Amino acid sequence: MRSPVDFVAADCAPATRERPNLDPDTAAAVCCRVGLSGAPIEWGYLVHHVRSVADGVEMRVRLWLGGKHTAPRGVADRLSAEQHQQLEVMRQGPPGGAHAMLVHCCQEMMHLATFLPDLYREYKTLES
Repeated sequence: MRSPVDFVAADCAPATRERPNLDPDTAAAVCCRVGLSGAPIEWGYLVHHVRSVADGVEMRVRLWLGGKHTAPRGVADRLSAEQHQQLEVMRQGPPGGAHAMLVHCCQEMMHLATFLPDLYREYKTLES
């Protein structure tokens, strides 16, 4: 399952509403609305929260998928009968959806780990 993402303002996502006072000098939140490929359906929110730690940065990912976070993208009355059915499946949580997201996140973090430490060292050296 491929899900397109749209970047949204940080105060749109649940995590940033829960913790609105992130220090911009030591932390950042990248917020996205997660959609469903091939259908005008929003599945939920994704937040990459990055904060400074002693030896670099730490990134955590939070997802809010399904349930009240699922909605039509645009006007609901433009959804076909099949898309309304897809919307309900996404609200309930698609079969295997949680496992698919776990696998995706693990793959993405392993990929990022191959080059982000080098980038950090390179830019840290430039700032010194």
